[in-house]
Amino acid sequence: MRTSIQFSSILPDFTDFGKPLRWILADGFARFLKFLRALI
Repeated sequence: MRTSIQFSSILPDFTDFGKPLRWILADGFARFLKFLRALI
């Protein structure tokens, strides 16, 4: 959970526009980590 928080904090916050964008990228990043774990 810490990785997603740090990853979202790197992105700029454009209030209403930035929040859903960070959620999408954080969710995609989490799915990517799960995909890597599945390969190992």
